[in-house]
Amino acid sequence: MINPVYSICIDWDCTALHGAHDFTRDDITDDVKAFRVTRGKSKDENTYPAATLELTLENSTGKYYPTLATSPLYPKIRLGLPIRVQATYNEITYSLFYGYLNRITAYPIREKQEVYFYATDGIDLLAKCIVIQDMDDKVNQSDGVSVNEVLDAVIWNATRRNIDMDGGDITLFPDTFEFEKSI
Repeated sequence: MINPVYSICIDWDCTALHGAHDFTRDDITDDVKAFRVTRGKSKDENTYPAATLELTLENSTGKYYPTLATSPLYPKIRLGLPIRVQATYNEITYSLFYGYLNRITAYPIREKQEVYFYATDGIDLLAKCIVIQDMDDKVNQSDGVSVNEVLDAVIWNATRRNIDMDGGDITLFPDTFEFEKSI
């Protein structure tokens, strides 16, 4: 039996959360002691929560301590960084998770030199965004175009979308745009 080969990468140099992410130099797979991806409908609450990723990294060198100035990743380790998990099986690569770091817990004690990373996928980002719809400015457009407008409003990365723009029109869909706080 062939086991899958995993690849876990974090874009340490990310400057734009919703921009394109480059994982070519950021593979941390060798330092991963354990990981778990959780997703799907909650039977108890009848909801579809954001997918989560939990990572435990070996950190005896201190490489993953966010405040250690001698770390090769200092000061790059921070919340919000994009993270991707892929598995290759029978020469086919599957995306298992794509999300953003939400929590970092470092264990500096000698017996437990690990770092715990917790990440959530884009559904969590969508849940935290405020979208405005102008009910006085309505147009007829397809449901795909309407969904695209909502994703544009929350600045969702266009390369991470696969939306069918064809289909029937939604009658009088309101203009949708990003919420901007006025000072």
